Amino acid sequence: MRPSLRFALIFVASTASLLASGCSADSPACGSPLDCFSGERCVAGVCLPPEDAEVDAGEDTADDTAPQEDAGEDTDDASDTDAPDISDPGPTFTFLAAGYQHDCVLTSDERTLCWGNNNREQTDAPADPFVALSLAGDFSCGLRPDRVVRCWGDNNNDQFPPGASRFDQISTGHSTVCGVNAGEVSCFGSDYWGQGSPPEGLEAIATVAVASHLSCALGEANNLHCWGSPNWVDGAPPSTQSFDALYSGPEIVCVLASDGSPTCWGNSALSIVTSVPSERFETLALGGYHACGILQNGALSCWGDNDHGQTDSPFGTFEQVAVGRDFSCALSTDGEIECWGRDNYGKHDAPTLASIRE
Repeated sequence: MRPSLRFALIFVASTASLLASGCSADSPACGSPLDCFSGERCVAGVCLPPEDAEVDAGEDTADDTAPQEDAGEDTDDASDTDAPDISDPGPTFTFLAAGYQHDCVLTSDERTLCWGNNNREQTDAPADPFVALSLAGDFSCGLRPDRVVRCWGDNNNDQFPPGASRFDQISTGHSTVCGVNAGEVSCFGSDYWGQGSPPEGLEAIATVAVASHLSCALGEANNLHCWGSPNWVDGAPPSTQSFDALYSGPEIVCVLASDGSPTCWGNSALSIVTSVPSERFETLALGGYHACGILQNGALSCWGDNDHGQTDSPFGTFEQVAVGRDFSCALSTDGEIECWGRDNYGKHDAPTLASIRE
């Protein structure tokens, strides 16, 4: 073949190859970068400007980078398994109680937190775990899981039960403590009004409640029994009636019937005794001169003296309520404690969920 014809065929083939690869026919052929102008690169036998070379190189390596996307997807799945578990928000409040001028609450991680007046160390709770509390004027008592009672604060009347005493339920009065063990009632401390001397021959007792001048108990058949000051005992319903729950405060004792209706007696000179509402309650809390209860719809209802706003209960729904001399606190259904009434001694300084979860 003639040399001129062979050159022409090579030139046509090279041009067709460049056009098929998307390059300009004006781009010179190359065997190495030395065949190109300064700054150009030899890519696939063609001299290309730097920006075009980078594009082509990126296209050549696109397939090589594709598997990296799969690897990224795999790591996303793996990270899901490392997400923190938020199903357990932390400790909660489980049991709320009030004394004359102080409060205590139990937490689900077995702490006892107290606030308010501490003139007799009644808020200096021990580290023992407790399942229930009963607070009085200047002292507090807790019932441990092993049924041992532990009290702290003022023991001026020797009302603290002996260390080995075990009870199923306890109640504290002004200077008297009574407890139920295997259906029998035992009392300690002051017996000035006979409130510390349960009568003999009582039926098996399930619950006891102590006030300043009398004590009462519910038998296992829900029959009522009271002892102490005759003036107060005479106001109690007859023992032939049955009730579902029993409560006491310094000057008052109340029971709830099966329909939630309350009956109260005690110091008849006080409005807390004479102005009991006719509403239906789930539970009651009795203070010095006022009382509160949780209605069957979860709302609060309070009555009695209101000189410090202690009966001006907040709106909302609640699970527990506790009242003292002139203040009230309640555990709401969202788990927080709300207090109202007189705020001396820091009686409104209740702990919060955030504070016990720090």
